[in-house]
Amino acid sequence: MRVTMTSVAARTGRANEDFVGAVPTAVVLIDGAGIPCTASICRHGVAWYAGRLGSGLLGLLSRVRGRSLPALLAEAIEQVTDDHRDTCDVADPVSPSAAVAVLRLSGDRIDYLVLGDSFLVLDRVDRAPLVVSDAREVVISRPRRSPEAARSPG
Repeated sequence: MRVTMTSVAARTGRANEDFVGAVPTAVVLIDGAGIPCTASICRHGVAWYAGRLGSGLLGLLSRVRGRSLPALLAEAIEQVTDDHRDTCDVADPVSPSAAVAVLRLSGDRIDYLVLGDSFLVLDRVDRAPLVVSDAREVVISRPRRSPEAARSPG
């Protein structure tokens, strides 16, 4: 597996809210998300959350064999949530969150998981690259029509 990675902060002077890392059999990308100026909700911030979630997930991927990617991600989320449950409002909808892309090699199999607005591009021998995305992202980001507009023709 050959991995190429790069990441830069969204804005100059701000912390990079992304995490990308690899071990011999897995790659993890965490794209931190959150609303700026929410220190009253979480004193750690999005960059901390992304780094903690990414490193926790990568650690699980390197140690735990045979568990599904959703199960490993759920465990990593629970770990990072526990890390700041006592100091931050982890239930608030604007607390830090993240989009996730994970790729794991398991023998001759490739497992992947993509959540949110991240993408995974896989080069394939003698075929076009495979682009994996979370189709729900398109549905969620569509403008919502009011109930009145939905009932009116055309």
